[in-house]
Amino acid sequence: MTGETMNESDLMDDLNEAGRIDEVDEADEADQVDEADEIGETGGSDGFEQAEGVNQLNVDIPDDLLYSEDHVWLDTSVSPAVLGITAYAAGQLGDLVYIDLPEPGDQVRAGDEVVELESSKAISHAIMPADGTIRYVNHAAADDPEVVNSDPYGEGWLLKIELDDEDPDLLDGDHYAKLISSGD
Repeated sequence: MTGETMNESDLMDDLNEAGRIDEVDEADEADQVDEADEIGETGGSDGFEQAEGVNQLNVDIPDDLLYSEDHVWLDTSVSPAVLGITAYAAGQLGDLVYIDLPEPGDQVRAGDEVVELESSKAISHAIMPADGTIRYVNHAAADDPEVVNSDPYGEGWLLKIELDDEDPDLLDGDHYAKLISSGD
């Protein structure tokens, strides 16, 4: 279809004829168009530009973690707590090429830029969601930043921190999902 523009209806017809979808009623099609419109929005004040065409509803958001509005996750079920960036943030940054970690023993406060993340698209910072003392840093992630993109909630963790407040005021998984799907 070089030079032609395919509209939503033509695309659905082509997929249906090719056997790629079973049946779509008009209400489902309208919902898909509304979701696509929401997903296609860009921008935000959080430093992570929303990529066009990204379906935030398919982003991995583990229920057992806490999240900041700055797209940092915190696992407070272990001590010291573990911190990293979310899959959403990793996806927005693109392929990471460099990570600058702080030193163990550093005292940090909520709002501090604790980790510098450099990607092919931008330089950003992981913002500390709570006060505490850094106990461990993930040198393996600094040596191979791609692990943060491929496994942000596992091998791609960034810091282990002894929190000053064991119950920081952060978002649960459901509220974080709402945050990213609203484009904030």
